[in-house]
Amino acid sequence: MLCLEIKPPSIKAMAGWEGITSLICLGDDREIYDIDIRYAWGAEIFKQNLCDYGWSEETLLNKSQQTLLIRHKIIIYLCESSTGLKLKQKIESVSQNYLIGQYWQTIDHCYLLLPLEHPFKLPELTERNITNNNFATTCLLTKEKLIKIENNNEQLQTILVLPPHSQRQGEGGLRTKGLYKQQNNKLPLVSVITVVLNGEKYLEQTIQSIINTSYANVEYIVIDGGSTDSSLDIIKKYEEQIDYWVSEPDSGIYDAMNKGTLASLGKYTLHINADDLIFDPLALERRISELKNIQIKNLPNLFSSTLFVRLAKGEVVKKIPKKPYSDRAMNIIRIPGGHQGFIGVRNKNSLFDSRYKLIAERIAISHKIDRETIDISSNTLAICRSGGASYGINFQMLDEIKQAVSDSKNPKVFFHLLAQYLYFYLLLFAKITKLVKLKQKLVG
Repeated sequence: MLCLEIKPPSIKAMAGWEGITSLICLGDDREIYDIDIRYAWGAEIFKQNLCDYGWSEETLLNKSQQTLLIRHKIIIYLCESSTGLKLKQKIESVSQNYLIGQYWQTIDHCYLLLPLEHPFKLPELTERNITNNNFATTCLLTKEKLIKIENNNEQLQTILVLPPHSQRQGEGGLRTKGLYKQQNNKLPLVSVITVVLNGEKYLEQTIQSIINTSYANVEYIVIDGGSTDSSLDIIKKYEEQIDYWVSEPDSGIYDAMNKGTLASLGKYTLHINADDLIFDPLALERRISELKNIQIKNLPNLFSSTLFVRLAKGEVVKKIPKKPYSDRAMNIIRIPGGHQGFIGVRNKNSLFDSRYKLIAERIAISHKIDRETIDISSNTLAICRSGGASYGINFQMLDEIKQAVSDSKNPKVFFHLLAQYLYFYLLLFAKITKLVKLKQKLVG
């Protein structure tokens, strides 16, 4: 293997390790290997294998790069005995379904137990490394309860533990052990909420992306709708990093999202569901740091960009939030951005109208735009996989939008909605007549 380039680490540090160097190598098979070498001292490293690849927007969005050479990612940990590694060497391969985009064909983690011979200068292991480099959800725990949330807007009371349910499958987390999060004048508490129902395929990656964020004041809530797959086992695996979780039947996704909102303590809420993930470890901290010139007592709602993954092709596109319309109905039709990129001030406007099955987040976000301050950033906050309930040709979604804007007198609302219907009918016609496949064949 030939080393082509030596670089600083693609990610400098996360919980339990610090980067030493990164290498770009050409293998004997003429394929490229991106190698990160890290010094590890904490067992946290074993709960990062699905979220810390070191991708960037450039690597995910640049299509020309992806076709030049086959690339692989290898992450090598030089492990102290305190990591709990039982073997001298352990190799774990990341499942293909967890890979984002088409940049790396494979991702492998190699754990090597120290002492061993190596040419690297190891970082000094200090008290600061051990105590401060922790999971985001375990950094600022306290035994003091915080129930009342103060906002400039209408307050929303918190339910620390959800009411009993006759079909509850389980409940747990740090909160059930008497450990809570508090507000902080410099670091507003952000409650990240994940709802899931039989989401074992991506749930663990979602959880890892949240607990490993660099932002220190994060509260994590998971609402499971009574899964019958391994989702509940995955949740219990991370019980020491989740503030509160519950598994019980609900009335749909928005009922579950409301449960998470009511159970949250944060000044902000962010909904990252079981097929979404935080873009990178610094994404949330980067977005909240943009508040430094804004009075904390007058917090705005934060819109950020989202990377959208088209599963069928492995293609990644960036969606930057659009400037909101002054008309609430227009914002329902042409929503400025998805809920994965929306950090909302927690208040009564944060609840979703569960009478709607597909567009309740559009209504809630448009309501906030109409009544509250909005700040927009092109920095990417989250990654969203395609294939959700409202994805594709969905006339039920349009019918719900029509119902939600029925009292509007704005002619633009009528024409935009009509255009959406016509567009869907054209797509349906093309699908039925196979015009899309014919076009792809001719272009190809």
